This record gives sequence, C-alpha cells and structure tokens, in this order.
Amino acid sequence: AHRQWLVGAYERWRGEMDFTTGLLQSDVYNNSAWNHRFFVLSSGGVPLNGALFQHEVVFALNGLEDHRENESAWSFLTGLLFKLPHSFEECHGDKDGDANGDGDGDGGLSVSVEEYLQALEVLKKFVAVLRNGGKSKRKLGPTTTSSSSSSSNVVVHCVSFHASMCFQLALRVLGGPVGQERECRFWGALRAEAKKADPRVDPRAHLEQAAADWQALQETDPVRKPAYLLKWKSAKLALDNMP
Repeated sequence: AHRQWLVGAYERWRGEMDFTTGLLQSDVYNNSAWNHRFFVLSSGGVPLNGALFQHEVVFALNGLEDHRENESAWSFLTGLLFKLPHSFEECHGDKDGDANGDGDGDGGLSVSVEEYLQALEVLKKFVAVLRNGGKSKRKLGPTTTSSSSSSSNVVVHCVSFHASMCFQLALRVLGGPVGQERECRFWGALRAEAKKADPRVDPRAHLEQAAADWQALQETDPVRKPAYLLKWKSAKLALDNMP
C-alpha cells in the first residue's frame, strides 16, 4: 500500500510493470506483486490498449501454466475482465470516437470489444484444457482418491473461475449488476455487440453454463457446497428473469 501511494502521488510509474514481473518470476504466488501489477494497470500507470490487455491475460496464464491452483493469478484475471474495463474509456481512435477507425462503434475505447472477446475465448480454451485434466481428459466430477486431490483442486479453481466469468459477463450484458458498471461505456459497447446475436456474448448461454458449473462443483467440492448452491440459485434466478 505504501509503494502504491508513493508511485501514485509522485507519478513514478516507470519500471513498475518490470518490477512486478521480476517479483513474480521469483515467486509466482506473490499476492502483493499481483495486486501491485493490477494497481498500475487500473490507475493509468501505463498506456492501456488492446495489445497490453491481451498481453496481461497471457502473462497471467503463463503464471498458471505450472501453478494452476494459484488463487492470486485467477483473481488477477478476474480483475482484468471485470474491473479493468472501467479504464478502457480513454480515446485513442479517430475524431468520431471510433477506437479503431473501423466503424465498429466502440465509442473511442482504448480496448475494443473484439480484443476483449478474443481474450475471453483464449481463457475459455485454457479452462477447457484444465477441466479435462490436460492429457488425461479427466472430466469434472466427484473425486474419491487422495492421489488425485491436487488435480481436483486445480479443476475446482479453474471451473469456479469459469462459472464466475460466465455469470459476471452475462450480468453486464443484461445491464447489471447495480453500480458503476451501468455507467461504463465499455459494457454499453458489449451490450451493443450482444444485440447483433454474437454467440460469444449470449447472456442466456453464459448463465446456463455458470449454473451447470456451480451444480457440478457441489459434487466435486462438497466442503463449499452451500456457497455453490447459493451461486447456482443466483444463476437460475437470473435465467428466470430474462425476457
């Protein structure tokens, strides 16, 4: 927190991304380094654009490649997807407010909807590989042997992330949750894309997937079953309230 105050107050952003990269190369579980990296991104410490956004998604996935139960990296990805878009407002496009000058209607966003959705697809494929246990093709389901506990934890982490990703994306496409998201121009651009019937942002499909994930997790991770049950009910309620 003290370092964040210093770099913010005196605008000493230069080298901060490299600083966190070094820390995470030494210890990929360094939660403070992940937090500081997100702080630099979300505070405007570096010029944010589509290439950087996608780079940061890949950076986090690299951190998960051999440490797939790393909660800090999963949380960093969640922040990139659902908190960082409030920093997509700065216009880097033409005078008409088109971020890419291609008439896609992103309204001068520094990260386009297409760039965001491309990153989302990469994440979904990554989760699918982990969900199937990589080469083992193991499906999500009850785990009874102690020898598979580590692999089960990986599956729980990635499927829980996937469920939350689908649920939060669906809510934003539908116009929620209540709060700052309603005023974020990026989510407005995303909703415009959904009106084109783009299957990548189909809220019903994403809510159904979230519900299915949370239902499966109730069997895989019985210790947290009450929490998954509440989340499953939230997804079902959102589905029931869809027009």
